[in-house]
Amino acid sequence: MVHRRSILFASSILALATASVQAGLIITLTEQEISGSTAIVATYSGSLNLSATSPSGSGQIGGDAPNYQIAVQPSAGILYLHRGVVNFYPVTPQGGAFGTGTTTIAYVRAPETSAGARQYSYPNPAPAYGLTGNEFALTTGYTFGDLITGTTNYLTTTFADWGVTPGANTTYAINGTTETVTINVVPEPTVLAAAASALGLAGLIFRRRR
Repeated sequence: MVHRRSILFASSILALATASVQAGLIITLTEQEISGSTAIVATYSGSLNLSATSPSGSGQIGGDAPNYQIAVQPSAGILYLHRGVVNFYPVTPQGGAFGTGTTTIAYVRAPETSAGARQYSYPNPAPAYGLTGNEFALTTGYTFGDLITGTTNYLTTTFADWGVTPGANTTYAINGTTETVTINVVPEPTVLAAAASALGLAGLIFRRRR
C-alpha cells in the first residue's frame, strides 16, 4: 500500500512538472560561473498562443550596432532576452518587479568607455524576446504555438546585483489571453542540496516513527 502511494505521489509530481513546462513561457534564472566570474543565465522554454488578442504595436527592443545593448531592470519588470524586431503585447501586472535592481545596460561587446558595463551572449542568430515592463515583446516571425527555447548569459553580474530572491517566482499574464510569462529564480546548487538533505532527514524520521 505504501509502495502504491509512493508511485501515485511521484506520478502526480511528474504531471505537475510537465504541466509547468507547457504552460506559457517559463524563464529560469540561475547563477553560474562563466569565464572565471559569476553570471546570471536565463534559460527559457515554452510556447504561446496569442491568437485571441492583437499586439498593441511593433518595434525593436535593444540597441543597434556596434554594441547591440539590451536592458535589464528587475525593479521595473524589464528583462530583454534578445534584441530585434518584435510585436508588443500588454501584460499584467504592468511594471511588476521581479527584483529590486535598478537599470543595467548589457552589451554583446562592452564599450571601453562604459565603466561597469555588463556583457551578455547568446547563440547567433537568435529571435527577439523580452519583458519591457508594461509589455511582452515577441519576435515578429513567431508562429503561435511553436516551441520557444533559448539561453541568454548575462556576464559578470549576480543575483545580488539584480536584487532577486532565490526560490522566488513572478508571473505576468498576457492581456486578453490565458497565456503567461513566468520568471523563476533557482537557488544555488548548495542550497538545493541542503533542502534535499532536510527532506531526506524528515523522511527518515517519519519512517522511524511508523
